[in-house]
Amino acid sequence: MEAHEKPIDSTNGRWPHWMSIANAIELLYDHFDGFVVAGGTDTMDYLLSGLNFVFPNIGKPVIGAAAQKPVGSWGEDAIKNLMFSLSAACEDLSGCHLAFYDVLRDGLHVFKVKDKGYDAFDGPKQHELGRYEDGDVKPSRNVEKRKPYIEKKNLHVRSEFRDGMTVEHINPFGAAESLLHKAKDPFSLATIVLTYGAGNVRDVKMWEDEATHVDAIKVLHGMRYPLILGSPMQDGRVDSPYESGTMALLAGAVSGGNTTGSTLPVKLSRCLALAWDPEKGYDYRMLREYMYKNHVGEFDENIKDRMLEKK
Repeated sequence: MEAHEKPIDSTNGRWPHWMSIANAIELLYDHFDGFVVAGGTDTMDYLLSGLNFVFPNIGKPVIGAAAQKPVGSWGEDAIKNLMFSLSAACEDLSGCHLAFYDVLRDGLHVFKVKDKGYDAFDGPKQHELGRYEDGDVKPSRNVEKRKPYIEKKNLHVRSEFRDGMTVEHINPFGAAESLLHKAKDPFSLATIVLTYGAGNVRDVKMWEDEATHVDAIKVLHGMRYPLILGSPMQDGRVDSPYESGTMALLAGAVSGGNTTGSTLPVKLSRCLALAWDPEKGYDYRMLREYMYKNHVGEFDENIKDRMLEKK
């Protein structure tokens, strides 16, 4: 089943393309034991995270297949990875995951870490779901099993996502005021800020009139512009024990919690759609509430919204 006359480069992959794939899976759901989705490595992490949000209760495996070198090239890894993916799609597991270079990874915790080299993906060890050894998939004990009671008629399909966000990775050389310009961009509905460590930002001025990140966050919160703090680490968590991290949350930032990597912008896109009103735009408070909810296993709900706690 073709969604396009010819395959697109994976760098062009966006949520409408995920839905084309999802539509095919939904249509054929009752007829196959599992599904393999072939795609490029550059956006495979977004694709798998997105499919997990599209299918929150899926009861069969959807396995991402990719390669560093194409079929027929010298030293290619495509055939092996495809065999791994096909084998994983037949196993007793469910969810949207990646089979690549002998490791089966949870699709919510996939990170591309190399441009060259066969071991191009990584992720936290606790989210490894199995290994490929001697032509066999050996799932780990923590893998979620198949759910035979899920059929097409009760399969949940969530198609609502929304474009319109920016991602800013703070550094010692950037001006905190630059965050304020994001809110003036008509195409930017929210900003994810990748922080230092577990949610830490600058809170000390170099000179009297300089604005810190905490100052900028206060202004953005007053404007009801969402700013989400994310961790740059694979196993990160925005739950800082330091004053600067606490001040950022009390100033109005939204914690990304333990949602990291590509899953954080995918979740934000989904939450923007859920909180969207065609006439009024997004509901700021509703968006915050959705960001602090666990949708598909991506978030620890013990992490609370500090702004709501203040009230």
